[in-house]
Amino acid sequence: MLGASFVATTDLDDTRLAAAKRFGADAAWRATDDIPAQLEKALGRKGADIVVVTTPAIPAFAQALKCLTRGSVLLMFALPDPGAVVPFPIHDLWMNGVVVTSTYAGAPDDFRAAIEAFASKRITTADMISHRLPLDDAQRGFKLVAAAREALKVVVFPNGVP
Repeated sequence: MLGASFVATTDLDDTRLAAAKRFGADAAWRATDDIPAQLEKALGRKGADIVVVTTPAIPAFAQALKCLTRGSVLLMFALPDPGAVVPFPIHDLWMNGVVVTSTYAGAPDDFRAAIEAFASKRITTADMISHRLPLDDAQRGFKLVAAAREALKVVVFPNGVP
């Protein structure tokens, strides 16, 4: 996947796990499994180089912290609600030189790389859209996204679905 030697993902939903495999993930594991052990078995070593958390669920942060190793990067794309407490092993992170960062947008170079990947068809997005809905059905679209089950990406068309 764009230069990564191994891409793994976790989720609670089998539909989303299957989609991850379809779109190129090397491994797609149930989030309730022992992910650090799965990762060690797959990589032949403890920890991942980069761990990205894309859910505000606190158990996902706890799991991500257990998947780090010396020099890892923890990228927090989604954050828990304000005031939520996530136990952080600050000493271990410091001793291992772990970089903790966050984002909700992309840097210009990231956008350029993404646009190039889409333009060259290395990544296609049409199959990632699970639901195409007319504007009148927008409320259903929001519910589908909030449920995080059968929907991957929902697109609402203001003038009807083409």
